[in-house]
Amino acid sequence: MEVAGRFFLPTPSRSTVDNLFTMNGVLLAGYYMPFDPATAEATKADMARRVGVSRWEDLEVPLGSEQRKKMVAGFEAALGSGLASWFGRHDEGPFLEGNTPMYADLIIGGWLRMMKNFFAGMGGAKRMAQRMAQGIVGEVA
Repeated sequence: MEVAGRFFLPTPSRSTVDNLFTMNGVLLAGYYMPFDPATAEATKADMARRVGVSRWEDLEVPLGSEQRKKMVAGFEAALGSGLASWFGRHDEGPFLEGNTPMYADLIIGGWLRMMKNFFAGMGGAKRMAQRMAQGIVGEVA
């Protein structure tokens, strides 16, 4: 929706982004994420609740499984047919508002970056765990 030249994500679109990345992020990457031991159980319980399962173990989608391949294909299709259509509405710039980045660009970009790291042979998760163990803050890729 545009208001006075500004692009806003209406509530249904914010829900679409949240649902798309929560469901796919948690199911495809969340189970394999390294957690801070002090908060791991609470974080796992919250992630399971958000996806609608009662046990953390129910979130595992085994690496290399047919179920995972189908989920990845569905996620890619949703990104291509839905989310991608929000970009490129302007003649210039890569952002939702063309040349001007906005908060929604950061949220979507952050999710995509995280998913990219996890889809890269789980190398991103390993690097993240190593960086956390070393206390390094910064880019994970």
